[in-house]
Amino acid sequence: MVAMSSHEVRVKALLKLIERGITVLLGLVVAMVLVDVLLRNFLGGSLFFTDEFARYSMIWVAMMGAALLVAEDGHIRVSVLPASAPAKLRFVMGMVSQILVLFFLGVLFYASLIVLPDVSRDRTVTLGISMAVVYAALPVSAALMFILTLLNMALAIRTRNSSSGVSQ
Repeated sequence: MVAMSSHEVRVKALLKLIERGITVLLGLVVAMVLVDVLLRNFLGGSLFFTDEFARYSMIWVAMMGAALLVAEDGHIRVSVLPASAPAKLRFVMGMVSQILVLFFLGVLFYASLIVLPDVSRDRTVTLGISMAVVYAALPVSAALMFILTLLNMALAIRTRNSSSGVSQ
């Protein structure tokens, strides 16, 4: 069994924290929607903030979930071409793919940061929080996915080097 470096331990702890945050947020959404449904059916009323809380929470859940998928290299992809390519070409194709992902994430991060000051003046209707809190899911998740993609690339290079006998 190989010992993990301090960086790997910190990344795993961060991913566990994100996973727990997603679980708590999703649990809150489910509980609030369930209570709201019961209130509507049995008391004829509902909580005034449930819809907005659920909508904005799901944005954070989706974006943080996307970051977790990057960490696990679990995003959907077309693998027909790489699967039929020789190992060296498959590695190069994977690196090019990851570089394109990094480019997209960089653009997403930059564009979402530009929008934040404009939306920070707006408030949500029922919760009364700044829309910047909602929109912050984009740059936060883009930065996380960028870092995790770099780590995946480093791991792929390290794995390739160790399997081919190249010293690091």
